[in-house]
Amino acid sequence: MLRWSTILANPFDINYLVKQIVEECCFPEKDRDSTRWGGPSNELSYCSSLLTRIIGVTGSASLSCVFSEAFGRATLWECVDEFLNGDASVLRVCMSSIGYEFSAREVIANAVGRMLLRRARADAFRNRPILVILDEAHNFLGKSVGAEDFALNLDAFELIAKEGRKYGLNICLATQRPRDITEGVLSQMGTLLVHRY
Repeated sequence: MLRWSTILANPFDINYLVKQIVEECCFPEKDRDSTRWGGPSNELSYCSSLLTRIIGVTGSASLSCVFSEAFGRATLWECVDEFLNGDASVLRVCMSSIGYEFSAREVIANAVGRMLLRRARADAFRNRPILVILDEAHNFLGKSVGAEDFALNLDAFELIAKEGRKYGLNICLATQRPRDITEGVLSQMGTLLVHRY
């Protein structure tokens, strides 16, 4: 189970976000008495589209692995820790069940890359280097999500390509569309294998 609270190392629970916004749109019953609160003010109606979008994203089937509870299942990071501390030589993270809605695959893959880079910078892989193989890499490099003014660059794997080697975090990219790989990433690749048929 992949949880944002685990990824960000933050105790924030998004399941309470709608309730928090509703509570923020309340006003005191009496002036200067912050201990007493009244009902929702007119500002709550201005938030209805935001609340609908939050409910839509958190309830989405594409992001159910992020926002839903899965009791008895290990988190991705528990699996990574078990892999790093064990004798296994391959850990496969499959995202085939994650839909394309809300750019879910790209966002989740970027979060995984960010966590691996954060651990690498903390010297988690210095004594036991790891190789991350990213299939269909053109889907995850040089991308951004969100509106133009609020775009979030999905650059985790680009950063791994540029600086991961010195921390023991190496990357292998596989793609059928090499022209979609950014020039900065291609310049960091030591070996290129090109197949034609």
